[in-house]
Amino acid sequence: MYDLIIIGLGPAGINACIYAKRSNLNILVFEKNMPGGTLHTIKHVDNYLGYNNVDGTELAMLFYKQFKDLKVPMKNEEVIKVELNGNEKIVKTNNGTYKAKAVIIATGRGKQKLGLDNENINGVSTCAVCDGALYKDKTVAIYGNNPLMLEDILYLSNIVKKLYIITSKDKLLGNNELLDKITKLENIELLFNQNIKKINEAVDNTQGEYVDYNGVYADTLFFSTSVGNTENSEEIFGNKISYLRSVSSEWDEEVSPVYEQKYTFTRETFCSKLKMTGCEKIYIDILNETSTGRIKSIKINNKQFTGTSVAYMLGIRSNYFTVSIENNKVVVVTKGFGHGVGMSQYGAHGMAKNGYDYKEILTHYYQGTTIKNLYV
Repeated sequence: MYDLIIIGLGPAGINACIYAKRSNLNILVFEKNMPGGTLHTIKHVDNYLGYNNVDGTELAMLFYKQFKDLKVPMKNEEVIKVELNGNEKIVKTNNGTYKAKAVIIATGRGKQKLGLDNENINGVSTCAVCDGALYKDKTVAIYGNNPLMLEDILYLSNIVKKLYIITSKDKLLGNNELLDKITKLENIELLFNQNIKKINEAVDNTQGEYVDYNGVYADTLFFSTSVGNTENSEEIFGNKISYLRSVSSEWDEEVSPVYEQKYTFTRETFCSKLKMTGCEKIYIDILNETSTGRIKSIKINNKQFTGTSVAYMLGIRSNYFTVSIENNKVVVVTKGFGHGVGMSQYGAHGMAKNGYDYKEILTHYYQGTTIKNLYV
């Protein structure tokens, strides 16, 4: 019997592991998908102490490295049921039964989305307090009608230049005092009876549907733009997920505006960003690549980096890159945008333009999966 079973390996689960290990407890962790949780869906994190504008996936990998250093056993299984039996807790998964004195459920919660085609691009958020600062002095729209969102409206009104409130109803719901404050603000415009047909159709037509892999909900990771193929999960994150395999994504180069980008640095800036000295000459040695050519490890002069860390430190959008010297400047050319695992958003867009439906797109990027419905 374990002292503690932790279900979920996002930030909360990893934090629980750290303190449990420090207390010398016998621990077991379950994570059915990718360690790091919803951090993988966040492009910029600038409200975590000690990090300024870090990529969500990069931060998740730092957390995961700290977890691995604890040497706590982890099983890639889905927890089906937790039973309370006096002082004994029984955890049943899709692969076995386990017992513990205590259980911590750290699975987090999902974000409620609208089902729009471009909902997952940068600039679309589901947390006003988390991301509001990103939209300082910009024009922003909120869609919805919930009494809880009134505080968010007031919060954002102090940050953004213009705020549109869009709802399909004929009035806002909630506390009259808050509603009175909102109606008096000059930078807020209320748009009532805005029935967004495309949203409603998408929600209605896919209600209850999910991506299934052998009876388990699939973790549908996504990113912006591939380099012609997606990546195997273990080559980027170190954790093999059977349905996150490298597949062709030939449409990205045609439809993505960020397929290839060029960055130019002075030698001083390049070395400063990589925290290097002595860059009168720059030597590049690629040590290891993924099967599609993304850089896993690279040596620049005498310092070794991961491709992901170079991308983060330089502020470039991909770990698929080349480095050259032109006119005494360091030129970095990237292809793709994002970690490369799962569904390419622009690849999916290209498939849709070529007549593929959403089920064909999803089952292409998530190999071996099927689309099922909770209500059928």
